Amino acid sequence: MRKVFLFDVRFLFEISSVNFRPFYSKECKVVKASKSNIKDVLQFQDERYVRIFLRFLDENDEGYLGYINNKCIHRQWIQQNKVVSFSPVYKYKLKSDELYCHYVETASEVRGQGISKIVLSHIALKHSNKKILLVIQKNNVSSIKFCQGIGGKKIKKIFSIMILGINFSFQKNISKNINYI
Repeated sequence: MRKVFLFDVRFLFEISSVNFRPFYSKECKVVKASKSNIKDVLQFQDERYVRIFLRFLDENDEGYLGYINNKCIHRQWIQQNKVVSFSPVYKYKLKSDELYCHYVETASEVRGQGISKIVLSHIALKHSNKKILLVIQKNNVSSIKFCQGIGGKKIKKIFSIMILGINFSFQKNISKNINYI
């Protein structure tokens, strides 16, 4: 069944090598996702994600998996040089110096231990000449704090509205002095 009405507000964060604070860990090993290791996400995800991530690999997206004691406990994907969806109705064409980070999740038993920061540090160092973009729903306070904690700057507020299948979206640039939370 199609939705009759949708109103969604998200923030676009930008992380660059200028404002990024890297994190490291001896316990967490970061590995690039591949067809040979993608089933490792089943250690904390259900089967449907394997199909999604195989499609990402076929589309040349890059995935990164975090491991502690040889157990997969995190996954994170980046896209570059393509049109991406920042919301159900808002599309954006990535510039050549931008990466879009999405499908980020950490196993519940290790949340709060900085795993996302460690994996994102690996990505940022590998792609040091690019800005990393993350889109966070307005009410996801922990993810917003995460982005701010690693030096991310809130640069846009994205509004998406869908009424009876008609889509509207607009964005508002955010002044450096305004905090919307």
